[in-house]
Amino acid sequence: MEIASLARLYPRRFLPGLGHGVADWMRQIGELPESPLGVLEEITRAVRSLLHGEKVTHAGRFVHLNQVQLEFPPQEPPPVFLGVRGPKSLAMSGRIADGTILAEGSSPAYVAQAKHLIMQHKPDHQNHRLIVYAMCQVDDDSQGAPPPTARILYRPRARPRPVGAAWNRSRRQGADRRRGC
Repeated sequence: MEIASLARLYPRRFLPGLGHGVADWMRQIGELPESPLGVLEEITRAVRSLLHGEKVTHAGRFVHLNQVQLEFPPQEPPPVFLGVRGPKSLAMSGRIADGTILAEGSSPAYVAQAKHLIMQHKPDHQNHRLIVYAMCQVDDDSQGAPPPTARILYRPRARPRPVGAAWNRSRRQGADRRRGC
């Protein structure tokens, strides 16, 4: 309902984004689902249908709705974005979302790889918007940047990380990472 309300108040200006959460944080609060991708896909499909004014009945693995319909759907449904990072999640975003939100620290090479992966899974190669958070500073050297920004902007990298590298670097973080979510 909140997404519909904001879309009605700010048509064509409100861009909602959904994500499956940071696995470590979800685990910390006892809410890490068995399949983060499955949850995100079912929720995204249900939200999109509801925003288009449809009456939704869905008995999925994670989402259960029985003839649910928004009383006040937006006249112009907003595009739905997914904030995701891994290869399977990026592919899913290409299949079911209108756009993808990429996190801060995304290199130009990562953005290009992510876009390529998304578009491989986009039906009929329709438009798919990318939002990329970029960290920046206004100064001539790293000494002028605040310490957290300087660590991200000025850390040495031998080569750009390919899509999925972040999930392969540590096997101890759990199966959710190894599945490439």
